[in-house]
Amino acid sequence: MSVWPTRLLIGNSVLEDITDRKFAEDALRQTQVFLDTIIEHTPWPIVVRDAHDYRYLLVNRAAEELFGLIRDKIIGKTAYGILPIEMAKMIAGHDKELTKSAPKVFFSENLLMTLSNGTRLVTMKRIAIRAINGMPKYLLDVIEDITERKEARSKIAYMASHDALTDLPNRAAFEKYLALAVANAADAHQRVAVLCMDLDRFKEVNDVFGRSIGDALLKEVANRLRIAAEDTFLTRLGGDEFMLVVAADAQPNPESSGSSPSRCRHRRTPCGGARTTDLRKHCQRWE
Repeated sequence: MSVWPTRLLIGNSVLEDITDRKFAEDALRQTQVFLDTIIEHTPWPIVVRDAHDYRYLLVNRAAEELFGLIRDKIIGKTAYGILPIEMAKMIAGHDKELTKSAPKVFFSENLLMTLSNGTRLVTMKRIAIRAINGMPKYLLDVIEDITERKEARSKIAYMASHDALTDLPNRAAFEKYLALAVANAADAHQRVAVLCMDLDRFKEVNDVFGRSIGDALLKEVANRLRIAAEDTFLTRLGGDEFMLVVAADAQPNPESSGSSPSRCRHRRTPCGGARTTDLRKHCQRWE
């Protein structure tokens, strides 16, 4: 098996075989392109900063979207250059903590206020990348914007405990609230009153005028009850059934624009609303 020399002298010239070096450089370049592509297309914002002056060295596309800035407006600046002052101060405090602590990943969930993209709710995983001598060299932040997820969860939780038509608490919320109210009243040696209400002849409204008018009537009743109840817990169990849970020490406010429940009994305004003239003849007054 013959082996070619890496260097060959021909006359006054020296020829050097750089094939392996070229392959190594190409492989290194391809690896760099591969890593850059992965980081750039990662759906989570990735930020790398200098551990000494805290200037941004690298941001990916997701980080640009989070901050609402292109990377040319971020690279080379500190948090004070791209974020509101109070937010930058908080990040600076966390950075000092990160560089002084033992090497580990820090996790946090907090509001991120930006100058161009409003306030976002994010989770952050942060770590100080250290040099061979053990000193912090880079600060790496991997961020996840959970604003929409939190809003969706909150909306789902709200819908699960509220009536879609009247926006009042529903039966599930009523049962939880009543159990808690009874338990608290027992501990305090007080009493709880539960007022049950329904609408007489509501079925006739649905049969004569249709479900849309019936729904409008339920909304109007709910609005008036909400005003009269003030801060008292009011719920719609379903259909034309409403419930009011009153603590023993609750007192109506006589100055309220909606009046107290006792004054509602004497209200003469038809519960169908001023715009449904025909409905007035068939709709029950407040009793």
